[in-house]
Amino acid sequence: MPAHRGKLRDLEAKLASTLAQKLSPAALASGHQSACVTTDCGRRAPDIALAPPISTRSDVAMSNPDSTDLAAARIDAIRQAAEQGDAQAQFELGHMTARGEGVTGDKAEGARWLRKAGEQGHVDAQFLLAGLYLMGDGVAQSAPEGVEWLDRAASQGHADAQYLLGLMREDGDGCDIDPTDAVRWYGQAANQDHAGAQYRLAQMKEHGVGCEINLTEAFKWYRRAALQDYPDAREDLLDLCRAHPDLPLPVSELLDGKGRS
Repeated sequence: MPAHRGKLRDLEAKLASTLAQKLSPAALASGHQSACVTTDCGRRAPDIALAPPISTRSDVAMSNPDSTDLAAARIDAIRQAAEQGDAQAQFELGHMTARGEGVTGDKAEGARWLRKAGEQGHVDAQFLLAGLYLMGDGVAQSAPEGVEWLDRAASQGHADAQYLLGLMREDGDGCDIDPTDAVRWYGQAANQDHAGAQYRLAQMKEHGVGCEINLTEAFKWYRRAALQDYPDAREDLLDLCRAHPDLPLPVSELLDGKGRS
């Protein structure tokens, strides 16, 4: 089975996607800690520093001639709440500070606020702080520290963290190699419809890495990843069926009519 490549690229894609969604004006205005973001992590995405800029102004403020004052007042309110220990405010302030959105940019200070939120159990802060440690962005690069924060987020059900933790366990980056644990984390993320995890889990099941070979399970997970258009999943699914024509795999239902040749 070919070794996985591009973990940091995957991570950057997730970070950029999470930033764009978590810090959209609507998300910030609601003050709501949204569910984890799941995108196709196998495709190239902008580096975190190049993610689309996030405005700290609400739609109302944008149409108001005093919008600058409103934005400043809102940032002051977020800062005050963060200093009083509000985890969501710490998360938002950490991002704005790390990216220089409405405040003076300071990645180290942004990481400090994310850590405060993460220590209170804020799952998105934990996930993004893991990324900062893995990439050495605003903090000293430390794969073990990154894995620790990934583990915290993954244990709370964050699908992206579960997938990336599976990659780290599989390759032994920042932790001991443990393909069995990798399968466990891929499985948890796959059950949340994470396409990358579904694809990796299928490969593990097909080749018996970290688990017993189970071609029926491999078929199931390749198919689910293919239905999400995950790169290579459809071809690997068809290759599996061609290589094992004796198995009672439901080839006629490969993609439920999607993308059949």
